[in-house]
Amino acid sequence: MALNVDGVRLTATPWDVDAVLEGRWIRLRPVRPDDLGRLHQLAMNEQIVNRWRTNGLIADPRRFAEMVLDGAELNVVIEERPGGRMLGLAQCYGTDLRHGHSYVAVMADPEWHKTPQLGEGILLLVRHAFTALPIHKLCAEIPEYNWPDMLNDDGELRGFTREGTLRSHVYLAGRRWDVALFALSRDDYEADWARRLPRSKRDA
Repeated sequence: MALNVDGVRLTATPWDVDAVLEGRWIRLRPVRPDDLGRLHQLAMNEQIVNRWRTNGLIADPRRFAEMVLDGAELNVVIEERPGGRMLGLAQCYGTDLRHGHSYVAVMADPEWHKTPQLGEGILLLVRHAFTALPIHKLCAEIPEYNWPDMLNDDGELRGFTREGTLRSHVYLAGRRWDVALFALSRDDYEADWARRLPRSKRDA
């Protein structure tokens, strides 16, 4: 069941679906009201504030949940296990059920960028998205200023297929930047990604 803070939905995702929410190092869990202060602090980090999907438009703490969380169909905290240290927030947003696609975004503590732990968190998020949402494609929009941190040396997002580039699509810090579009289909997920993750009890 969804949690609410001042009428804002923290997660709309059912947690009784047949999904694996724990890996070797990481677990995914619903956002709790007591997470909001830490998530707002993380969103305001100077290395994140202009690179998160809101492009620097971060509300004050009282409106943070409404602005950042309520527009997403799936919100999960990525945390280390054991211990419960928070790595960041992962979302599926812009879900179009008619056409069957959704967009994924991850806001992570810079300390965890390019670590195996964060990589496992993204794997778990992808599996949870394809399990909980009736979609056939998961998409990612990567602005040019994030390419060095998120793309490999070939300019690709691991596990996703590059479907195109939007030229001069976003404006930040006095210039316009390209946005690369990536996608992962359910067929490709089932053929490759699913085998990398722990199996659910129903699969056993």
